[in-house]
Amino acid sequence: MMFLFSFGSLFAKTKPKFLVCYGKFDIVKVKGYDLLIVEAAHFKYSDIQFLKKYNKKVVAYISLGEVNENAKDFKFLKETTSGKNNDWNSHYLDLTAEKTIVVLKKRIKNIFFMGYDGLFLDNIDNFTSFGPTFNQQHNLIQFIKEIRGIYLDKFLVQNAGLEIVNKTEEFIDCVLIESIVTGYDFNEKKYQLRSDAEIKQRLDVINQQFYNSKIPVLLLEYANKTKLKREVSKILKRTKYSFSINEITLQKIPD
Repeated sequence: MMFLFSFGSLFAKTKPKFLVCYGKFDIVKVKGYDLLIVEAAHFKYSDIQFLKKYNKKVVAYISLGEVNENAKDFKFLKETTSGKNNDWNSHYLDLTAEKTIVVLKKRIKNIFFMGYDGLFLDNIDNFTSFGPTFNQQHNLIQFIKEIRGIYLDKFLVQNAGLEIVNKTEEFIDCVLIESIVTGYDFNEKKYQLRSDAEIKQRLDVINQQFYNSKIPVLLLEYANKTKLKREVSKILKRTKYSFSINEITLQKIPD
């Protein structure tokens, strides 16, 4: 059973307007979005209520696969992590450890206590075939299922993890996919447009996978120059998918 019925109005538009920003921003300047994905730590209860007044759904970021060294929970989870993602200075979570589950549930409870409409579930790719915690895929799916069971009225967005969407789709409301048209080289710190062949191949995968699915798909692209942004927009406007473009750290409201 899918849970989209509670949020039908959110995706009444063919291409809903959405924004992903993990930085602290002026809440007065963010209005008119169908879906707003933010970092919960930056905002007070009153901020969230203001954002909800001027945007349809406001959901909070949470990683189910990694914990950053700067996070408040890192000191509690450090001993149960396994390996490090050097690109983001974060450590891989162990979902087989009871301590990890307890900390995540507490964080989620606090997020909803603050008034958020849902969760943006990040680092799901870590649990797919080539991910560092593939052996915990079953634990991840069970955790998402459990969270859905506890919070029936909340909006859950899965970030990537296309390989396991067939196992999670009855528990989530939406899937976000990053970097279909653009790529970012962390070593060179360079944004780039993918080749036509690569873009077509990536779009074909999405089209085929979600052909008969009722799960809405959102695309998030990365660019820092006006020219690249225009090229990305030109390509994706020809698709049926809603998209948003921002810089790689997602710390600012895009121009």
